[in-house]
Amino acid sequence: MAGLTKEEIIRSKKELEMLFDKNASSVAVHREGGVKMLCRIKRLDVEKMGMNEKNPSLMETQLDVEKETQILKVEQSKLFRIQALFSVGKRIEPKATRRNRIKRLMREAFRLQKEVIYNCGESAGIQGILQIAFLFVGSGSKKEGDRDRSTKKNKPKLPSYNEIAAWMTKGCEKVIRKVALKEKGS
Repeated sequence: MAGLTKEEIIRSKKELEMLFDKNASSVAVHREGGVKMLCRIKRLDVEKMGMNEKNPSLMETQLDVEKETQILKVEQSKLFRIQALFSVGKRIEPKATRRNRIKRLMREAFRLQKEVIYNCGESAGIQGILQIAFLFVGSGSKKEGDRDRSTKKNKPKLPSYNEIAAWMTKGCEKVIRKVALKEKGS
């Protein structure tokens, strides 16, 4: 079981600022259950990637049917990638151990649902890097102000893996459709 690769995690301060820019028209926002998703498409420069007519790997596609499908898969993975960010705020969950557990559950759900998210992005016709921020905003069933922090009896249960996976899968499908429509409109 491999984790997320270095390329799949958003780390750059510039990328974070662009994703959380409130004035950006290319950012789509959606909330599903207890997870809020921000999504934007970062365009790739095809010329810099070496995918022009001078690249001999593109000319080899006519040699064999089996080789053609393998080469096409490589081309698709170069044209469409996903980067993710996982966050749980201190105001939402004050205990670090619980925040870390929620982030682990979100990363695991993303890792296991990655193929579904890729298929959704490819079917929407997205080319570039799809950047998604997964922000945990609460359990989904209760509002933020509903719990009383003074007593331990009212401490909310952590969401299960199945709940988080369902929220993320449904939300990703919707937010990818939104961001694809925004890209086509602009």
